[in-house]
Amino acid sequence: MSEAPQPVDRIAALLDRLIDLDMSAAEHVHAQLLAATEPAEVASLSRAYNRCSRGARQSVMLRMRWEKARAEAEARAARPAPKKYEPSPYDRMADIRIADLQDAVGRVAAAAHPDNPRRQREALDRLDYEIDIWNDDEDDALIVERLDDLVLQACERAGLPLDLARRWEDLPPAPQTFDPAENPPVPKADTG
Repeated sequence: MSEAPQPVDRIAALLDRLIDLDMSAAEHVHAQLLAATEPAEVASLSRAYNRCSRGARQSVMLRMRWEKARAEAEARAARPAPKKYEPSPYDRMADIRIADLQDAVGRVAAAAHPDNPRRQREALDRLDYEIDIWNDDEDDALIVERLDDLVLQACERAGLPLDLARRWEDLPPAPQTFDPAENPPVPKADTG
């Protein structure tokens, strides 16, 4: 008992059969064309042969396109899946350190300039610049140095008060954003 043909094999077999039928029709019309002697019959058979041979050519081209598409699909399936990016342990440590540093300097900036979101943003922009420098350093300062020392350096370079920088852990968390459009200053209540 034979197995049922797979869909891929069946398609190939059907296309091959179509090519064979088209070729048989073209050969049959061609044989009649060669035997014809009447001009009207020759003209009619010539058109029929042209149509049959065109059909055969299209069937052959269809088979070739199908083979190419199948080969490309098999090649894609055989390729290994791309590796998913996994950050290195160093990159994960750096990301954690950067987040801690941004939180600390954000607290200091919010405490130093509670009513001036633009100044807070400037301090954090300066911190981004410093982080880029620390990331480029050969000595891995961002990972190796103590967080408190990095907070002091970043606050000093951003022009933030060092007394606040020394006690950054005691300061309240900074607002989620320093964008004045998103966090407009709250008007002070009239105490008069």
